[in-house]
Amino acid sequence: LRSKLEALDSGPASVTVTSTPEGADVTLDGQPFGVTPLDKSIIPGDHTILVSKDGYISVQEKRTFVEGTRESLSYALDKVPNRLPKRPYGWAALSIGVLSLGGAVATATAIHGKLPYRRNNACDQADPSKYDAQGDCVLLWDTMAASLPLGIVGGALTTLGVAILITTAKNPRKKAKIEAVAEHLQVGPGGLGVKF
Repeated sequence: LRSKLEALDSGPASVTVTSTPEGADVTLDGQPFGVTPLDKSIIPGDHTILVSKDGYISVQEKRTFVEGTRESLSYALDKVPNRLPKRPYGWAALSIGVLSLGGAVATATAIHGKLPYRRNNACDQADPSKYDAQGDCVLLWDTMAASLPLGIVGGALTTLGVAILITTAKNPRKKAKIEAVAEHLQVGPGGLGVKF
């Protein structure tokens, strides 16, 4: 403090701001001040410094700068924690989701009401008590209970997998390709759709 007071008449204050990682934006009292690393003159007095960078937690502090002094400020920015799982989980979710959607479509369209329960000749034509008013055997497999949950789970996992893959893509070209594919995929109440 003594050296700051003695330097009061020796010229304007100056500040050197560095950060890890470099390239962080520095604002002074809410106004853009520069990008780290920087070395600038500053008006003496109380100031609020904010150091921020995309993907990192911002650091803000109040400082008093005295005329004629040089301040060196260094900030270590911590990465913002990613709440989404890593890419392998994205691929796993996408794969299981697509398989579930395929299973839902297969059970709902291909075998619904077509596979008789054959144990002990359950759908015997001679026994009218085993048939409903439409003439369908009441002991046929009802696949709706399996296909509907499979479709819902498949749609949710497909959406989750695509979201994880888009947000965890490191290469901008890869990210652009995944986003382009995602634009053509639609998940709706009827399942997965592709639009061109």
